[in-house]
Amino acid sequence: METVGYVTTVVVLIFLCGAAFAAFESWYERGRKIRGPKLAGTVIPETGEGLDIGKRYDIVYAGGDYGGQFAERLLDVRIVGYVGNNSDSASKAFLRGRWLVVEFVDGRRAYLMPHAIVSLQESR
Repeated sequence: METVGYVTTVVVLIFLCGAAFAAFESWYERGRKIRGPKLAGTVIPETGEGLDIGKRYDIVYAGGDYGGQFAERLLDVRIVGYVGNNSDSASKAFLRGRWLVVEFVDGRRAYLMPHAIVSLQESR
């Protein structure tokens, strides 16, 4: 009978330790989200701005088979939208089933995999 008591006590203690750890982690993550990301010890404020698709951008695009084997700069392009499958729930997380459509100054269009875009910079 003593063994059952010890086992029960150990199980309860493990459960309580797990619950305490989960509560601490939740508290820590919540505080981290409120404070925002840090750079060199300084909290970086959120700008609250969205991407202005009316502007033209220079895009750095990492091509290749998901390995980023080359980088290409697409200069002075306008973001038109995207094409692809909306109903594929598996692809929504990384837009794997969708292609970002950008338009060059001369009217040609390029179709890019969104996850391969390295950076966007406003064109002059």
